Amino acid sequence: MEENPVKEVDNNEIIVISGFKQKKVPPLVWRECIKKIWEVDPLLCCHCDALMKIISFIYGRCDQEDT
Repeated sequence: MEENPVKEVDNNEIIVISGFKQKKVPPLVWRECIKKIWEVDPLLCCHCDALMKIISFIYGRCDQEDT
């Protein structure tokens, strides 16, 4: 049986992430496709032309409407 990863200490939650496995970063095939179709490199900074790196991904959709 798996231990509950959420523990409560002094009204604060402590979440144990020792078993967390990071998702794999997709290959840069998508970058090559964008460069071919749009003729723009999505990882080049538009201000200084430096190569950017991916630091996170957004999964899912925001259901909040713009006001």
